[in-house]
Amino acid sequence: MDGWIFQQGNDTNWAKENPDVTGWKKLKPTQLSIMYADNTGKAEGWFRIKIRLSDSLMNQPIDIKQVGWAASDLFINGKLIHSVGNTGLNGQAFEEHSPNGIPAYPVDIKPGKDYTLAYHVVDYVSPLPPGRLKTEKIGLRTLLRITGPNYNSYFIKTIKESTIYSAIWVTVCAALSILFWLLYFQNREERNLQLIAIGTTLQTFVMFSAAADQSKIGMSFTEYLAYNFGFRIFAVLTSIYTIIILVNIFRRKVATPAKIFLVVYILGGIISFFLKPRLADPIFILLYLLISMLYIYYIISSWKKLKGAQWTIVVGLLFSLLCGLIYTLIIYINGNLSTSLKYLIVSGYSLSFPLSLLVYVSMRFKEIIHDVRQNAAQVVQLSAEKEQQALNQKSVLEEEVKMQTAEIRNALDNLKSTQTQLIQSEKMASLGELTAGIAHEIQNPLNFVNNFSEVSKELLDEMKTELNNGNTEDAKEIADDVIQNLEKINHHGKRADAIVKGMLQHSQSSTGKKEPIDIN
Repeated sequence: MDGWIFQQGNDTNWAKENPDVTGWKKLKPTQLSIMYADNTGKAEGWFRIKIRLSDSLMNQPIDIKQVGWAASDLFINGKLIHSVGNTGLNGQAFEEHSPNGIPAYPVDIKPGKDYTLAYHVVDYVSPLPPGRLKTEKIGLRTLLRITGPNYNSYFIKTIKESTIYSAIWVTVCAALSILFWLLYFQNREERNLQLIAIGTTLQTFVMFSAAADQSKIGMSFTEYLAYNFGFRIFAVLTSIYTIIILVNIFRRKVATPAKIFLVVYILGGIISFFLKPRLADPIFILLYLLISMLYIYYIISSWKKLKGAQWTIVVGLLFSLLCGLIYTLIIYINGNLSTSLKYLIVSGYSLSFPLSLLVYVSMRFKEIIHDVRQNAAQVVQLSAEKEQQALNQKSVLEEEVKMQTAEIRNALDNLKSTQTQLIQSEKMASLGELTAGIAHEIQNPLNFVNNFSEVSKELLDEMKTELNNGNTEDAKEIADDVIQNLEKINHHGKRADAIVKGMLQHSQSSTGKKEPIDIN
């Protein structure tokens, strides 16, 4: 209100109904600032104003509420009505006032009469930079409120709802963060779980700081600053981690412009804490809008590639942004919002994204289990095919062994027949017959070499086909078969070599000379 006058310092006579106000200057209580503080950081003074209630307030109970951390005494027509904190008026030490948790108190003010309000205020400079009065720091529109008959019931209801909703926000976020950390410790290879756990933990700190900052019940000004600063810092970190979560889940990269923006965003969030509320709040809202635009950019640019569980992240984040936008528009454009609706909107803004992360993780585990089952079915099918292939190959090998055994027996019979003929034939004739027999013996291993060579060629063609199809396991099994065939080719090649060597040795004439030989 206009009409306030102010005098710096303290004089108990200024509480009287008609003191000498010569030299007092026009100043509203909300204009009290650090320029009125002395060398010790103490700002003390008296405000006075004359008021008359409108006749429309006839028969309406009137209450007054003192707001802010400043200690103050209120006098009406020279009579002390109420004190908050301790200004030292009673000779005791200064004690700051905790602004919340104290309802308005009734005063006997009737319409149609003039009343003189004398308002004694004692405040101190904030211990933290940038060094303003504590009351100046809080940035309230009023330090002294005249309230109606329904204010206290509304005030108590607001505190109850604030406590309940704050407990819900903190509990939900804390439970989710614990759950995500447990899931991460059981699945350390899932890096997204670690990012989600860190993000929800930061969100828990945001909710806790916001709940403490909002209540201020029994809280010192330093504690209030700490919680307020914690809220802003954790809010900034949570926003950044939200970007990191989106980038990883959407399989994107953080571009250089986005990195520069995030650095500016961090600095802006820190700087806003040290500015006056009328400057800090618009900056904080601007930063919120900018980070929201970055969220939307990653959602839109990834839209065509999103699938399955990724859509839950999109829905949760968009709903959170929508609730934040609705809350901002109502508060800063209309300002008329019921407490219940306000906390419901804030709940949607605070919890929709963390809950969407829970849905994402559950759906992602379902997708992983489905993929594992599908892969297991393919493995079982391939195993059955390989087993049948092995049985078929075993049958083929058994047939080949039978054929080779029969051929060996025939070869032995032929060899015996040839030996008999050699004994009975002349040397040249027996040599010719022996040569024919040896040629026959050489033909057998050569047949094996040729047969296994052809089989190996077919297997190599199959192996090339499997490699082109990406079936490395099948290719490896075919390669094992080829190796076995090559071993058989080597074996029968040595047989042929032994036959030739034996023939050459047989044709050599003996000199009768003793020669060393390994008989072991």
